[in-house]
Amino acid sequence: MKQDVSNLSGKRCMHLLRQTFGTATIVTAMLLAASAGAGKSWLSGMAGDGWTRPFSAMTESPRQGPKQTSATMIDLVVSLYEKDGAPDYPAGDGEGNTQGAPGSEEQDRYEEVFQHMADAVFEATEGAHIVRNVRIYRGGGHIPRSDIVWGGSGVIDSVRNGVDGPGGHIWMYDVFTPGGLIPDLDMLESPERRRAAGYILAHELGHYLYGAGDEYKILETDIPVENSLMNSPWRAVPEDGGEATAAHYAWLNFSIRWQGDPAGPWEDTRYTDQHRLYQESVWRMLGRDPRSDPKLADLNAEYERMHFPELAEAAPPGFSTPTINLPSDAARGALDITWLTNEIVYEIILDRSGSMRRESKLDHAKLAAQNLVAQAELYSTKIGVVMFDQVVEVLTPITDVNSQEVIDSINALIEVVTSGSGTPLGDAAQLGLDELTALGTENDTKVAFLLSDGKSNRGVDPLSVIAGYQEAQIPLFVFAYGSAANIYTLGRMATETGGELFISPVSLAEVTEAFVRANRRARGWLGLSSDSFVTSGAPVFSPFEVDSSVGRLNINVVHDGQAGDAEVLLVAPGGAVVDATLVSSSPLETIYLFSAGLPVPGTWTLQVTPQIEGTINVSYQVTAVPEGASYALTVASSEGQALVYPEPMLITAVLERERPITGANLLGIVTDPLGDDYELSLADDGIAPDAEAGDGRYSGVFPYQISGTYNIAVLADNLALTAEFTHGGSGAVPAPDGTAPVPPPNTPVGERFERETRIQITVDGVVPDDHGNTPDLATL
Repeated sequence: MKQDVSNLSGKRCMHLLRQTFGTATIVTAMLLAASAGAGKSWLSGMAGDGWTRPFSAMTESPRQGPKQTSATMIDLVVSLYEKDGAPDYPAGDGEGNTQGAPGSEEQDRYEEVFQHMADAVFEATEGAHIVRNVRIYRGGGHIPRSDIVWGGSGVIDSVRNGVDGPGGHIWMYDVFTPGGLIPDLDMLESPERRRAAGYILAHELGHYLYGAGDEYKILETDIPVENSLMNSPWRAVPEDGGEATAAHYAWLNFSIRWQGDPAGPWEDTRYTDQHRLYQESVWRMLGRDPRSDPKLADLNAEYERMHFPELAEAAPPGFSTPTINLPSDAARGALDITWLTNEIVYEIILDRSGSMRRESKLDHAKLAAQNLVAQAELYSTKIGVVMFDQVVEVLTPITDVNSQEVIDSINALIEVVTSGSGTPLGDAAQLGLDELTALGTENDTKVAFLLSDGKSNRGVDPLSVIAGYQEAQIPLFVFAYGSAANIYTLGRMATETGGELFISPVSLAEVTEAFVRANRRARGWLGLSSDSFVTSGAPVFSPFEVDSSVGRLNINVVHDGQAGDAEVLLVAPGGAVVDATLVSSSPLETIYLFSAGLPVPGTWTLQVTPQIEGTINVSYQVTAVPEGASYALTVASSEGQALVYPEPMLITAVLERERPITGANLLGIVTDPLGDDYELSLADDGIAPDAEAGDGRYSGVFPYQISGTYNIAVLADNLALTAEFTHGGSGAVPAPDGTAPVPPPNTPVGERFERETRIQITVDGVVPDDHGNTPDLATL
């Protein structure tokens, strides 16, 4: 029986979590190197001459191949808050690249801000970087995957090197609240303020994307850098609606090397946060390899800055000063602002080759796919299905899911799929991409789910389709099904397109769990709870906590045997019973789908009562479909999902809901390659390995001993009501007078909630420890 994790003994909780793991996610060290942007949206990234890559698939440099001849383009994702209970705020025509349409004033204000942001990025990078796509989710959706989280009011700040690792964002607000004696500022109320807001976003990109430090006065001994974007973006704004001049645009540039006292325009004064971090100006920092950065105690080495070689080429040479590039049509020449809807398009690409006949693999894959279809939200979902054996064909074209009849018809077509022979994996992936791009729509989310149990043995090279998915910015969520699947090829297809690889055994429970976790990532849905247990005779009651931010619950349950072998009930607070919306059986297992809209906050219970003698294995996953901004938990390793000994297994978890959350209860469980379980302490106390106390980033190191694959499960909860929203750990934009803003005090979260997530890490090259582990026994 599941218990509150806050009161659970370590070994008992490890036992429960271990059962829920399965083998999903990425596994081989040659598959994944440490990568930037872990967990970022596939819509965030960069593009250049003949390439497009999501941040999540970028290593030190986004550029590959020959020297680039044009500017590198930046794609960003924004999560905009829900205002006054209106999830479709701001109103407008949905056309982000034109302004002035009647009724579009609300949208136009934000669009103007992003236009000024594009100007400032162009100026700051000497035209080497250009903002291309800005895609905006409304209603507080997709916060964990967004680059910019935009709220109602607060201190504008960001995480340095936030593009790398979990929980890194720029936090922007309609109303800037610097605190102290500085009045609150409505950043959208006038053209001057909207220009300032755009320049401020460029300043924060200096932190978030480039890793730069501030160059305004923070310490009493600091000397601000004149004419620096990292000093005061406010100085770039003409007063009283006047025309911008070269003197204004000068303030949108990065600092250059120190040339002697007194420091001139743009010169590093050597007394700023930027210089303390890197011992150099911003341009000199950008021009060198990050491995040459000083390893200072106050430089958070959890996530090192990304490297952009093209900026070294663009840097002002020698003792030259930056060039004033504005005004220029090129600054906004590629800018495309898109107001995303909540519509999603799935292309399910299903292997039905001859090997899928074995071990009920095809039966289980079909049931998992049907379960995915059954969870489609009416009027906001489109689904198409491609199947492949020796022939690749469209089972059903992409169809609007606008009724239960449509869901039933798609599932009926999946039901009659039979196996054939041959595995043209590349051809199947290409047809799926062709189907998605043929729609021609831009303001929806498109994803492909590809399941295969083997190796491609005909048709085009599967790796050849990656570039097409990258260019279309469509992720492949790939299911390597069974032990014969080509993990290397499938893994590259997933990770290089911004998707994810799920390795699943052939049981219905395992493949269903993989589909559930992939669907959470695709939809921006959240893991609330999961459990597995064995029941024999007596009923089992497994509780989980539902909070006020949950708009709908989806619970997937799988147990051994047929539907009549167990009674499965979902019980709401107060005792009301929710019936299953789907019950399907394979020869060996049965799957249930429960769905509850607008669930009552409180303790819900899954109740399983055996109806036969003997034991029954049960597993379930609870997914929270958020209603506006919700509590989200993301986890990553500082070295990515592949480590080479002796790199440390440093795990960081971030808990957030519009702001980071500190003071919650986090429990990590590590299952090593031998199947043994260990508790992982995750703390936000500022004691190594945690970098800073109270910043909402919980860190811990696991002392691995052997090579192989490690499963890390993390549960977070506020059952003790100790969690608080925090502004710790981020760098704020200065107030208009150049002073550092005053962060507001932490505020209690004030309600009970729980969330869960997991990652998998592969370790290679471990050397056995042949030295003593005490001072007396240790050797040099």
